[in-house]
Amino acid sequence: MPHSFDNATAASTIRLQLSDASVKKLSTSLSAIEQVDDALWLAGDESRSLVRLMPRGDADYVDQKGFELGEHFPPLMHKLKQEMDLEALSWDVESFRLWFVGSHSLRRKDWEAIDEAPADAALRALGKLDRQENRYVLGSVKLGPEAGPHTEPVAESWSAVKFDQNSSTLYTLLEGNPALKPFMAIPSKENGFDIEGLAVGQNRLFLGLRGPVIRGLASVLQFDIERDKDVVLKSSDGRQPYRHFLLDLAGLGIRDLCVQGGDLLVLAGPTMKLDGPIRVYRWTNALKSIADGVVDGASVKFLFGIATQEGRDHAEGIALFKRAGREQLIVVYDSPSDERLNGGTHYTADLFDLP
Repeated sequence: MPHSFDNATAASTIRLQLSDASVKKLSTSLSAIEQVDDALWLAGDESRSLVRLMPRGDADYVDQKGFELGEHFPPLMHKLKQEMDLEALSWDVESFRLWFVGSHSLRRKDWEAIDEAPADAALRALGKLDRQENRYVLGSVKLGPEAGPHTEPVAESWSAVKFDQNSSTLYTLLEGNPALKPFMAIPSKENGFDIEGLAVGQNRLFLGLRGPVIRGLASVLQFDIERDKDVVLKSSDGRQPYRHFLLDLAGLGIRDLCVQGGDLLVLAGPTMKLDGPIRVYRWTNALKSIADGVVDGASVKFLFGIATQEGRDHAEGIALFKRAGREQLIVVYDSPSDERLNGGTHYTADLFDLP
């Protein structure tokens, strides 16, 4: 019998006040959200900073404050005004560290930008790939004070996998993966290598790939964490220092991840730039998984779909949202609709009940 992928209706909404000129662009490119204590942290794929919002009342988040990553990582200073393509955030409740990751992807020039150019010039432009700098960060920062609430980055606690403007030790390691290597020279949104999901828990770090989807299977890479902040990229016995899991998400790639207990919630969507299905899955006991390869289908359960509009409202980031003893899933969207932007007064994020 065919699987029924029904869309859910948001149970409620919250309002994110992002009207300040310094972060206004963030509201149209939100890719990541995370709740840390009562605060919400945001990042965007066209931004260069992390943004913190604090609650006011039951449904408003205000008092925005930005934290520029370029101030803490010298390689990002080379082109400080260039976007960093930040894709995901994850709070490690055990180490009090907020993790963040860039896409690590290639890109091709948007055809809209060359639409009026002569045909030969347009084709030449489309044939060029851009290894845009500043996309290769995977790092974290400790939030204090120690006793909570954890609202302020602790000085000198910023940490990242070694990277420069064009690559990173993580990227170099993954170039040795025989399944992924052919796709690492292909741009994102064309089924090329593209990190979009991040989840941290129990000294494990998970990266979810939007692409490539290989034979209909999406990839999750799992690394160990040492000393609360160091991603293990080398093994003492010479074996591969990470696990490569393959999930059957009905041909979709991974748009975000988040931890719930010992499970991972998976936001899945198309690898390419199209209005395809967006779905939420639960990968049961993911934090205890040890066997590489295809994950048993019984462990990956469809929860609900999330509706999109034509060219608008593509669910891009998820996080657990806890309030008044209740736990829901908060969702933010890339290419938000006019209704979601509310004339620039605030951004509307959705809250979904979890089965």
